[in-house]
Amino acid sequence: MRDLNPKVISVPLKEKSYNIYFQEGLINFTDKLLSPVNTGQKWIIVSPKSISETYGNNIFTILKKTGFDVNILQLKEGEKVKSFFYYKKYINDLIKIGCNRDSVLISLGGGVTGDLCGFIASTLFRGIAYYQIPTSLLGMVDASIGGKTAINTKQGKNLIGTFYHPSAVLIDPKLLISLPKKEFLAGLCEIIKYGFIDSKKIIKIFKNFNFIDISSNNNLINDLILCSVESKSNIVSKDSEEKGLRKILNFGHTVGHIIESFTNYKKYTHGEAIAHGMIISLKISNKIFKLSKNLLEESIYILKKLCLKKPPKIPKKKFFQYLYRDKKIESKKINFILIKEIGKPIISKDVSAEDIYKTYHEYTEDNE
Repeated sequence: MRDLNPKVISVPLKEKSYNIYFQEGLINFTDKLLSPVNTGQKWIIVSPKSISETYGNNIFTILKKTGFDVNILQLKEGEKVKSFFYYKKYINDLIKIGCNRDSVLISLGGGVTGDLCGFIASTLFRGIAYYQIPTSLLGMVDASIGGKTAINTKQGKNLIGTFYHPSAVLIDPKLLISLPKKEFLAGLCEIIKYGFIDSKKIIKIFKNFNFIDISSNNNLINDLILCSVESKSNIVSKDSEEKGLRKILNFGHTVGHIIESFTNYKKYTHGEAIAHGMIISLKISNKIFKLSKNLLEESIYILKKLCLKKPPKIPKKKFFQYLYRDKKIESKKINFILIKEIGKPIISKDVSAEDIYKTYHEYTEDNE
């Protein structure tokens, strides 16, 4: 086994600062990373059943052997756990197993687990510590970083939440071995977002990507993870609560969240929905900023390789209902993210609901 020697990316947020650790095989050193802050308090690994059985039991054994007072709380699978019903259920479960103000949660899972666990940590006993160990590509490059926590409502995605940063993020790319292909593609959709808004290097890597045999891209994937982590960490450190710059991370998300809400979070992965959303943003960028036609076509080609599902037809009334419930609406103006060119995003309030729907409608017609 290799020694503990992770790459460390810092997220400087004054008293809320934390580190992101990246290394293959990192979960085998969980005890060494966490021992300096172990004072005998209770630690709870919060994880979906499948992930808990695949990785959680191993982490539990490692921590138990080195003197940690540790338990596992198994979650139900899927987006449905990000709800008030399951939030209340798991709060009660945690209290029953002895969780108190000194306890620490370890979020072990994908973006759904991280969102829910973070929200629980931010509200239980008015806030307890938690660590993120993401097991999905989407979780590694996005959901685990930046302190956004959330649950969904019937009215829309992530409408209830807090900004609450983890104590650290532990990224082990070897955990991706068991990730289904569609979830892998979902993570790649989120990664390419960083390319459009911040990193020409990411777009360059995607141009050399083997979409047929994803497993042949291991070195490229590690590079993409690190580029994405560094990009998001840099943006979050400058705007931790989305007052300005951080809004660019919503590139593609306005329409993406409409697709997820309309299909009840069941038909599309988050990445697939965001891929369609990014295509709409690119098309509008082409109309407003004369984004290069070659870049537009090249970008759509890559995004369609990452998302093979056609976009759903959404009635105009429903589209607007979800659009105006979106968190990115301020003073009845839509904060819509566009790009002038690769790495040059614009937070625009001049894109109308009609413009967005018209572009989406034309896009779905073209994809029949």
